[in-house]
Amino acid sequence: AGNAGVTVDATAGGVAVMAASTNRCDATLYNLQGGGDVLCGPTTITVTSTVGFYIAAGQSLGDLGLAGQEQWKCIRQGATNGTVYVATQTP
Repeated sequence: AGNAGVTVDATAGGVAVMAASTNRCDATLYNLQGGGDVLCGPTTITVTSTVGFYIAAGQSLGDLGLAGQEQWKCIRQGATNGTVYVATQTP
């Protein structure tokens, strides 16, 4: 399952890109090529422009395992918005 992509801007605390769901066993976040770099994280951390898991434009963050069941938020790192797509796996 995937989504249509979420525009990630400088919203304080991050933009929700993936809702929490115990039905998932894994997830991958992909930052669209040509956009800005983003920082992402589960709700157990507060993402900022300097705190989170870094995903450069055109790159992905995968193998989230059980952390993929949590809600994830992202924030842009610089002046350019990113677009994050999510691919999930269910058992």
